[in-house]
Amino acid sequence: MNMVKEKNLKYYAIEFVRVIFCTAFALLVLIPILWVVFSSFRETKDFLTKDPTLLPTSWTTAHFVELFRRLNVMKFIINSLVYPVTKTAG
Repeated sequence: MNMVKEKNLKYYAIEFVRVIFCTAFALLVLIPILWVVFSSFRETKDFLTKDPTLLPTSWTTAHFVELFRRLNVMKFIINSLVYPVTKTAG
């Protein structure tokens, strides 16, 4: 009976280490992605601060407005939709 308990304890210890490792790896992958997403909502002055934070101090969508104003992004979006739809339908 002790043999079974030792195997169960070893199994749970290995699973615990595996979960910790997978969680750490997921955070390692997700933090840069979150940084980019949150940075897209920062004001320009927030990029030059001495102590950067993950969340912006003030939120703005001005960068997206400027992107849509400078580039014809809707053309790119429509092109990205038309090609797969025509290939799927045809």
